[in-house]
Amino acid sequence: MIGIMTEDEPAAAKRGDDPELFLRWLTIEHLLTSARELQARGGGAWPSLAVISADAATEVMLFLVAVTGANPPSDRAKYEEVYDAAVAELRDGHHVEVTGSLRARILNAHRARNAAIHEGNGPTVTTVRSSINAASELRDLIVSRLPTLQPFAGTGPVGAIAKTIAEGHDEEDRHDRQRNRDQEIEGRGPGGEEGEEARLAGVRDRRHDVA
Repeated sequence: MIGIMTEDEPAAAKRGDDPELFLRWLTIEHLLTSARELQARGGGAWPSLAVISADAATEVMLFLVAVTGANPPSDRAKYEEVYDAAVAELRDGHHVEVTGSLRARILNAHRARNAAIHEGNGPTVTTVRSSINAASELRDLIVSRLPTLQPFAGTGPVGAIAKTIAEGHDEEDRHDRQRNRDQEIEGRGPGGEEGEEARLAGVRDRRHDVA
């Protein structure tokens, strides 16, 4: 949910940290890892499952990009709508042009997925490899260009979570220090007029006790 932040709210909240984003990224990594493991198992149903897993990872990534655009697709949008919206958002919102080769491999992977699910046609070894490589390339592309995903770059999902939590604590500390300085200037903090009066009162009390 997007709301209006006040001046007193922590800076970490203004960063827009989204626990759902971590969950989605963990899902992407899991799907890609599963695709590679299924690919290594060889024949039978494994190649089809590998393509399905890689395509699912790609679809989650496309949706993550598409929902940040001016016209985000709904949760029930068709694959083509999500794909078009994601490509447009990368181009118009982030000045990233998805190469023709990558676009072709993404669409071919989705067609192979549909053929495996709806027609029972198993993909070739080349198609499986291409599908996984396309998903991996798309992941690297969006991680390097989208600010909301850059914490994941080079750290993996677990490292990204730890990094973001640490950054959140740092920003909260900076926000607290700034708020204390503002309060001191306004006379509401430990260094303002009220704070000075309390300090002098403490000194008087100690002198009285000594006397």
